Amino acid sequence: MNQGLTVITGETGAGKSILLGALGLTLGDRADVSSLHDKTKKCIIEAQFNIKAYHLKSFFKAMN
Repeated sequence: MNQGLTVITGETGAGKSILLGALGLTLGDRADVSSLHDKTKKCIIEAQFNIKAYHLKSFFKAMN
């Protein structure tokens, strides 16, 4: 497994904060519904992580 520094860069308005906010939500941060324009509609945020290199199968079986 490689270790290192990850940097997210981009122009103002490119969506860096949106990306980091969505990542935070997928990792368990609480959502602030005050930012939703239409609170009657559902918002879904999904993420897919490749964790094979971490050999966590036994951990997830134990937590099930």
